[in-house]
Amino acid sequence: MYEAAWEEYRNRDRMFWWVLLGGGLLAGVAIQFGSIAAVFAVPWLVGTALTYLRKMAFPCPRCGNPFHMTVLAGNPFARRCAHCGLRKLAVRGS
Repeated sequence: MYEAAWEEYRNRDRMFWWVLLGGGLLAGVAIQFGSIAAVFAVPWLVGTALTYLRKMAFPCPRCGNPFHMTVLAGNPFARRCAHCGLRKLAVRGS
């Protein structure tokens, strides 16, 4: 029932980790070789922030509210929806 939504969540999560780790590695290599680190660091930081916010704003398949965030706080490692309590990767609305 929620498979398509969770696949979108996995895509957002993977994209965040690829940008975070891959961009950090690229910026680290640039620093080692004496390149201008800001050329790599600034786009990496912006990309990491954007993919993080996209992951955090993932709408819960059950209630439609952001899965990881409430108005006051967010938890990127949450195992349940911050609003309705749906378990992460749940197949049915249990």
